[in-house]
Amino acid sequence: MSTKKDGGQAFTVPSTGTWVGNEGMTLRDWFAGMVLSGAMALPDPNISKEEEAAFAYLMADAMLKEREK
Repeated sequence: MSTKKDGGQAFTVPSTGTWVGNEGMTLRDWFAGMVLSGAMALPDPNISKEEEAAFAYLMADAMLKEREK
């Protein structure tokens, strides 16, 4: 089991006992996606896509940390 603080599920669904599969993305993934969307609005050709993705998760982690306050 992971001990990574990921904010839990971003979009929860009611438990009816018939749900099959995973429960979707974490709040960390959602935050990272929002950061990446903003970054892609004005992309920097000098930054690799891997660096953009790493930055998005760095910001998502910062948002989760701030959210805990």
